[in-house]
Amino acid sequence: MPSTSDTTRRPWNLGRLIGPKPPFKPKHIWAIRTRLQHECEKASADAPSIIYR
Repeated sequence: MPSTSDTTRRPWNLGRLIGPKPPFKPKHIWAIRTRLQHECEKASADAPSIIYR
């Protein structure tokens, strides 16, 4: 027997766009690339200090 709360429940994606997302623009790709490169350099710079503690 369904309760009344089940019938008044809203879908979680009501009013949202569904389907495939548009592709990244070149400026977004470069932002991601530089952020990853910076994180990699930062991690490799921290590695010797962790090893020799």
